[in-house]
Amino acid sequence: MHKQNLFFIGLDDSRLQQLEQLPQAEHCAFHPLLEVHAIHDPLHCDMRALIHEAVDTLAGFKGTVDGIASDWGFPASALVPILAARFRLPSPPLEAVLRCEHCYWGRREQAEAVPEHVPSFQAFNPRDDDLPERLALEPPYWIHPFESFRSDLVFPVHRPEQLDAALPLIRRQEALLSEPFQWILTNFEVPADIRQMRETFLAEPMIAGERCTVEGYIHEGEVHGHILGGGLGNSDPFSLCRSDEANPLRREVESRVLAIAEVVLTRIGLDNALFSLDFFYNQDNDHIWLLGINPVISRAGSERFEQAQGISPLGVMVDLALGRKPVAIQQDTKPSIATAEPRAEDPADGEPETATRVEADE
Repeated sequence: MHKQNLFFIGLDDSRLQQLEQLPQAEHCAFHPLLEVHAIHDPLHCDMRALIHEAVDTLAGFKGTVDGIASDWGFPASALVPILAARFRLPSPPLEAVLRCEHCYWGRREQAEAVPEHVPSFQAFNPRDDDLPERLALEPPYWIHPFESFRSDLVFPVHRPEQLDAALPLIRRQEALLSEPFQWILTNFEVPADIRQMRETFLAEPMIAGERCTVEGYIHEGEVHGHILGGGLGNSDPFSLCRSDEANPLRREVESRVLAIAEVVLTRIGLDNALFSLDFFYNQDNDHIWLLGINPVISRAGSERFEQAQGISPLGVMVDLALGRKPVAIQQDTKPSIATAEPRAEDPADGEPETATRVEADE
């Protein structure tokens, strides 16, 4: 039987073993594309060289190239649509992925879609001499690059002197860290006002509340999602947040979170992709804040994802990369986010966990 060939960016032995255990492995062969170390060193990430190497590998393959995938973040998340477009393969739209990865661009789109759920934010150039006067935010707030590898150069600012202390390090390293992302913005089609920005960092106020995550996948515009998290009345931070008939407030908040997620994903234009959105819910004022969007999901959440969707995230990734609709192994497949009504289940024992994005003052 002829097998389709799927190339996986950053494929290691552990991930290969997991892929080969999928039902999809019966009709699909998995091949490595770019070494893990090549996409994990932010200081030596040459995007042009990575693209050329990947194109040479794919063009030199003797069989058919049927799909490209990866569950790594940037730069792999951007390389997938770049390479897929070159070989006319299914993938998420590159611009939508960049809207997720580019913190300022993403925040701008989110604010257009759901302004009441996006905190204030300000782009800035860390090399401006009068930066403290330019920043309109009052502490406490976060500063971070538009695109950050592994949260590099992310700083909390509780006092003005903390900003002063962080700027020398930022000015030494930000050019190296931002170069791979800036190369994509320069060489691919993005809005001119994004490509030409002088600013490279974002400041956002610190927010707190019960944290929850909406994760799932989108196939041909249809969103399939579920809520994770320790907040919203659920005691297990790694379990599915289910509605409790005795707690209509929680059910109502979950419905609002899901609705916000769908509106934002539609605005971003993400499609044929996995996704993860983080939220904070403030019970004191009944307000929901959107933290951000990722075009990938955590590698640690496979079991939870499969419990919710009836299919592993790797299985979804394979199906989407090959242009197929993911099909749940279980019969009780999840409805789309637009129509999903979370099921009632017995809550887990214990006290609910409250997440916060505020660090202790040092």
